[in-house]
Amino acid sequence: MSVPFNMDAVMSSTTTAPVPVTPATIPTSPPTAGPKMDLTVRMPPKSPPRSCIICTEPSEDLVRPCRSCSSDYCGDCLVEMFAAATEDPSRMPPRCCNLLQIHTAALDVGLEDDYRAKFEEWITLNKTYCPSPLCSAFIPERLLPLEEPKGATISLTSILTQLVTSVSESPAARFFRGELPITELPGYTEVVLHPMDLGMIQSKVQALSYSSTTDLTKDMLLIVKNARLYNGPEHPIAKAADQMLEKYVSELSKKIDKLVLLASRTSPGDHVICPKCHIAICVKCKQIEHSINPCDTSVQDHELAMLEQFRYKRCPLCKHAVKKMFGCPFMQCVCGAHWCYYCQRSIDECDGVCDEQAAMEDMEEEEEEDEEEGYGDDDEDGLEQLAEMRRNLLASEAMARVNKAAAPAPPATTVPSAPDTTPLPPTQRPNTRIVDLDAGGARRWAGADEDFGDEPDEHKYQLWSCPHTFITFTAPDDGYDHGDLDRMECNKCYTHVDTHPTKASASDIGVKLSMQRLEVCAAKLSKAWGGAGVPLDHEPGSGEACVKATVAMECKWCRLLVCWPCQEKLRALKVED
Repeated sequence: MSVPFNMDAVMSSTTTAPVPVTPATIPTSPPTAGPKMDLTVRMPPKSPPRSCIICTEPSEDLVRPCRSCSSDYCGDCLVEMFAAATEDPSRMPPRCCNLLQIHTAALDVGLEDDYRAKFEEWITLNKTYCPSPLCSAFIPERLLPLEEPKGATISLTSILTQLVTSVSESPAARFFRGELPITELPGYTEVVLHPMDLGMIQSKVQALSYSSTTDLTKDMLLIVKNARLYNGPEHPIAKAADQMLEKYVSELSKKIDKLVLLASRTSPGDHVICPKCHIAICVKCKQIEHSINPCDTSVQDHELAMLEQFRYKRCPLCKHAVKKMFGCPFMQCVCGAHWCYYCQRSIDECDGVCDEQAAMEDMEEEEEEDEEEGYGDDDEDGLEQLAEMRRNLLASEAMARVNKAAAPAPPATTVPSAPDTTPLPPTQRPNTRIVDLDAGGARRWAGADEDFGDEPDEHKYQLWSCPHTFITFTAPDDGYDHGDLDRMECNKCYTHVDTHPTKASASDIGVKLSMQRLEVCAAKLSKAWGGAGVPLDHEPGSGEACVKATVAMECKWCRLLVCWPCQEKLRALKVED
């Protein structure tokens, strides 16, 4: 039997154990006050004012000329950088992380022109200078004549074809063109054993049966001989054969004269006019133009022999002679070029592939120095003697310059005495042997007192040896001043270039170009392709072609800025290399 459960009865029952209650905590001391909350509204700290990275002076008119970082430059420091690069080749080009463009600085016209001239001279690898000692002006590469397209190849077949054609067109050849069946004449084959006419000669020319003009002349004489045998020497046909032979001799003489003139004459593409002193310069040997005379390279050959003898190397950028005294082959020339001393390539292109060549050259140099100076590893007498000779020579040269500057000018009435032509005794004759004052090797120069400067510093992509990967120039849209983009120009031909048209169509921009601008674009496009036409779907003077020609192309490594035709030219040179 179940009993209903009564919760109220259970809760009210006295036998139920009381529920324990936790007593309230009674504080023994007054409560301490908690930390006060700072309700002050704090403003973010003000950023320091922008300042020039060079002079550290704050300014509102700052420019961010570098395309790879956010460094600020003031106008005065930028101008000083361009001016210093114009005066000092080691500071060329003005650079931050990369090349700084001329449109980022407010230069006056004179400084702009000087900078362009110095930059063009600096970046040119195969430099050309005026050979006149009173001039020595730099000849820009853009002034050198373009390589003319080669014409038709002059061959024996073409010469013989022109000869036979000229003779066949003469009235005297009407009986010998092969149009008349002379072999069917009565008794002709009995008198003439070897028939010949101009038609047969033309067939032999096309079949390349002639190896020289002598063979052709023999067949021409055979035609005259056959005409005389069959008709007699006084027959009109025989007389016509004689006239045809005279025509042949005349045409052959003209061809020979033209070939001689072609081989000996100086074409306009063989020389360039100096823009300063206006003398003609031979492009091949870079000496004063010498007409039909062959180039004389004896001076250059002697210089190269001297450099080879004393183990000097030429800087691949400025072509100055350099000799490594000791240390690693990482060279930093006064022109700013970083290159390997052994392979004479850019330090980026070397990559240590010339270790064997370096070891071999060092070994040969040490052996030659030991043989010439007569000392070994433990004998320093030769080294000390060579160093003493060098110091004495430098001191004597300095003293001679001082004496020359201090000496009074001789009176105008003084007549110089005749030189003494008496030969000196053998013991008093000057030593004409050329002494290499830089010899001695690393063991001499490593402990010498001369200061060779600091080790070459790290570098980024070099402008002169950069492989150049061009992309379209994009103007930054960050609210900062990046220079006057309307003054952008190509670093190769110095013509104006524009940013890439993004909103307006090429045809709309082309309509806005002036007629003079269109003509310049057409000329640039034609020159870039050697006059062979423009590889575009539009005519050279159309708006789209000109917009493409003036759009700025930028190397993403060294930041070289060029126009589209110059980019195509550099790309063609890269493929040829």
